[in-house]
Amino acid sequence: METVYLVFSVLAAFLLYLLFTYNSFVRLRNQVFNSFSGIDVQLKKRNDVLPNLVTIVQSYAKHEQSLFQSIAKTRSEVYSCLEKKDISTLSSQDMALSKHVTSLFAVAEGYPELQASQQFLSLQKQLVHLENQIAASRRIYNSNVTLFNSQLQIFPNNVLNKLFGFQEQNLYVLEDQS
Repeated sequence: METVYLVFSVLAAFLLYLLFTYNSFVRLRNQVFNSFSGIDVQLKKRNDVLPNLVTIVQSYAKHEQSLFQSIAKTRSEVYSCLEKKDISTLSSQDMALSKHVTSLFAVAEGYPELQASQQFLSLQKQLVHLENQIAASRRIYNSNVTLFNSQLQIFPNNVLNKLFGFQEQNLYVLEDQS
């Protein structure tokens, strides 16, 4: 009779451990998804501000068409990556768009009237603020991904992960495309 209680107790403890582990994987995965949505929101805000900035700079610097076209193309690719939740491609497109914005500001420096425009200064300030928020969102996302992936990799969770089928997530890595 005691062995039945012992077997039942061990089985109950194991089932509780499985339940706890599964729930912790779900909670961590949801934190990863939630932190990605923070990046998503900030990138969309930046993408919404850029056309206004481009329009203002375009009115002063008409000969920079290739830069304006590159910004439009890269913005479109960022939206596409966000829809697909393609982190690796998103990070490279995000880096490319940031470089285009830097180039846009460099072009703007050659036009003192543009630099004095209140609308331009306001949009420039908004973009700097958004870039800071995007960087913070990336850090939060990468922190959550690291925690999630670590939990999936440690023993005995790595064995249970195979049973549950959770997938490791990719970090949001910005690669220099110089």
